[in-house]
Amino acid sequence: MATYKTKGVIIKRVNYKEADKILTIFTANMGKIAALAKGVRKTTSKLGGHLELFCSVDLILAEGKSFDIVTSVEKNWHFKNLCFDLDRTSHAYYVCELVDRFTNEGFKDTRLYNLLLLTLDAINRDVLFEKKMNLILSSFKIKLLKILGFLPDLKKCVKCGKRYRENYFSTFVGGLICKDCFDIDRESLKISFECLKVLNFLEDNSFENIERLKIEKKLSLEVEKVLDLFIRFTLDRECKAKKLLCDVETLNVKLLNY
Repeated sequence: MATYKTKGVIIKRVNYKEADKILTIFTANMGKIAALAKGVRKTTSKLGGHLELFCSVDLILAEGKSFDIVTSVEKNWHFKNLCFDLDRTSHAYYVCELVDRFTNEGFKDTRLYNLLLLTLDAINRDVLFEKKMNLILSSFKIKLLKILGFLPDLKKCVKCGKRYRENYFSTFVGGLICKDCFDIDRESLKISFECLKVLNFLEDNSFENIERLKIEKKLSLEVEKVLDLFIRFTLDRECKAKKLLCDVETLNVKLLNY
């Protein structure tokens, strides 16, 4: 069998047969691929410890009929905090599920690969997590939408092209609607001018600049609500990891009040 080398991030794992796993890997040069890791669930497997979720790995694969087969693997970037902290794990799951949901097998884009690595690295860092994670996650979402061509128009009214301080956000038309053009529909919500400014800032700035941004939690939640509404509309479903995020947040609140 012909073999080839690639590097990528493991974004999904599914049990297969008695001891195998099917891996979904977003690679640097081949995009999203599926690969079979034979015998990886056995305690004696030499590959098992290197094929964990969220790991950046160097791979050698052999071409197969249904799936290409992992023959060799080496970690080159291990986000260790993602594996031992439930908060970080749930955020990383969500990021990886969004990449998986928005892309088909074979889709490749170096910008998305780099964004995935940078986002997992930001979630992994100790200092930034508690105070900045909502912004980091929102920044990831808006950059993901931009790279894939789904970004709604957040600069001006999609109907008349004018800019106003008072706007509504509509998933149906894919962006802003000013107060003069607004017509009530189920998929619209009023958006504050401050929220609009933050959304545009997240689109245009790097994680380093975003980490220095200071905004109130209420505004951060409004930004998150707008993006989640659009993502749910675009995918026509809610991500499973979003429910996990909410469950973990609820658990944290209960523990704080215990």
